[in-house]
Amino acid sequence: MNKRRISLSAKLNIWIVFIILAVSAVLMITGYRTYCHKVDAFCFNRCEECAVTAAGDGGRWIEDIWNSINTD
Repeated sequence: MNKRRISLSAKLNIWIVFIILAVSAVLMITGYRTYCHKVDAFCFNRCEECAVTAAGDGGRWIEDIWNSINTD
């Protein structure tokens, strides 16, 4: 039986590639989650601003649009 041995430098290279891939995956997942959180916060703030506008002076604006649409 002839066993093939993998050299230490080959093992080290394999481990380095594995570690780089693992760190890259963690960074990619973290970046994606941060991006999604920021987009959700932006959309929530925009919706909140629209709701405040519609509830305040925007109510008259919406009523004017509604009246202009419903005129014969």
